[in-house]
Amino acid sequence: MTRKTLVVGVVVAALMLGACGSDKKGTTTGSTPKPAGKGGLVVATVPSLKTVVTSIVTAYNKTHPRGQFRVVIENPGVMKKAVLKPAAQIAIDGNALKVLVKGAKKGSFGRNVAVIAVSTTNPHHVTDLKAFAATSGLKTKVCGAKSIVGNFTAFVLSKAKIKPDPSTVAFDCEAKALADVAANKLDAVLMYRAGHPAPSGVKLITIPNAQNILIPISYAVIGGTTGPLSVFEKYLSSPGTHAILTHAGYLP
Repeated sequence: MTRKTLVVGVVVAALMLGACGSDKKGTTTGSTPKPAGKGGLVVATVPSLKTVVTSIVTAYNKTHPRGQFRVVIENPGVMKKAVLKPAAQIAIDGNALKVLVKGAKKGSFGRNVAVIAVSTTNPHHVTDLKAFAATSGLKTKVCGAKSIVGNFTAFVLSKAKIKPDPSTVAFDCEAKALADVAANKLDAVLMYRAGHPAPSGVKLITIPNAQNILIPISYAVIGGTTGPLSVFEKYLSSPGTHAILTHAGYLP
């Protein structure tokens, strides 16, 4: 297997979110353990997924000594160019996968969803997105990743036709907002659950799928679907991968 062969694991919407911005220069970062030999297989992903993908690859390599993989990180801004490089191909979103990676096998193995964080006592009995309306009278925060298209968490409210107070919408404010909920300084926080574990004193309220915007963790297998590539693809649906996803706040 040559370096042209690549397994690409990405969050499709997260690529749109561009959590690391839209730099024109990409970065390539090797991970531990190292690939077997010069032609080691590559799992390419975006910075926002570095931790969870590295954990999956590390766990895979420990139980599959033949056909070792390593992780390569690319910034969203250079993904289209990366697809055309002989040694690095990367997926941008569903449509781009069809256009730029013809014949690639695609799928998904996890998802990130928006949730409502409230204190365990929930004194104002928050149960749904209406709490985030500017007219609700509640102290709330809407936290989301900075993206080239906007705040996806705010899009959840837009989908529900709820208009929040603009001053309550912010980027990357989850950690402080969760602490404020636990201290009863905020009544509710709307956020995506992955990467933001609820601290003591905070519980998460599920938002129905019909009102939610689900962000899938998607992948594309480029360069063949046999040997280690096939084995790794199957591992993405394994209990081991599901456990890693759950620990990171994703849903299988």
